[in-house]
Amino acid sequence: MTTASTATVFRDIRPHSRAAPVELIAAGGLLVERVPEGARVEVVEGGGRIALPTLVDAHIHPDKTAWGEPWYSRRPASGLPEYVRGDVELYERQRTPLAERAERLADAGIGLTTVAPSAHQVLPFRELAAHGVQVGLGSDGVRDSWSPFGNADMLHRAHLLGWTTDARTDTQLAECFALASAGGAELLGLPAADLTPGSPADFMLVTGECLPQVVVDLPERELVVRAGRVVARNGRFLG
Repeated sequence: MTTASTATVFRDIRPHSRAAPVELIAAGGLLVERVPEGARVEVVEGGGRIALPTLVDAHIHPDKTAWGEPWYSRRPASGLPEYVRGDVELYERQRTPLAERAERLADAGIGLTTVAPSAHQVLPFRELAAHGVQVGLGSDGVRDSWSPFGNADMLHRAHLLGWTTDARTDTQLAECFALASAGGAELLGLPAADLTPGSPADFMLVTGECLPQVVVDLPERELVVRAGRVVARNGRFLG
């Protein structure tokens, strides 16, 4: 006896902030055009929220973060050797084994990433992309020995990229989001979550008017969907 497959229908949502709400149907971890025959259907109401692709962190140091660990007080550092000693000290103080904190990063070949540190240090990502260079956006350090800042929130990173590059137009703000989503996915060889049938059912729902406004205002991710399954709601991980 076979078990019926499951499909999830996300109703009343606006992919990429389009004006008219639609349905997104997820089955087998992908978005599909219609509910598979015989599938058991679960319905999630979107309430007119914007659906945006989930974001990809293309530059992060999960091996030396103190995120989720006891607070680590940093000492002044005047040069690279002192920063490195701080890395070693932080590593030795971590209570959680490295294997549980670090993630395997896919071999993505050669590409470039930027982290929006300041206006004069951001890579010219628009010009590079125009010449066919793969460029992604990342967090870099996340509460490590070098700095207590960093939260691994890629929507916030897209916001910082817009701020540091003086993005003003809707197109420029949308480009910052694209670098944090499609740019990172391409760099790491991941399938693009572009909210079309056949693409990964990976997206988030937010309340907002349009994509540029979302990048500026950073609304709460009210629903996060991974492989068609709701994994977080209103900022809380559901497992």
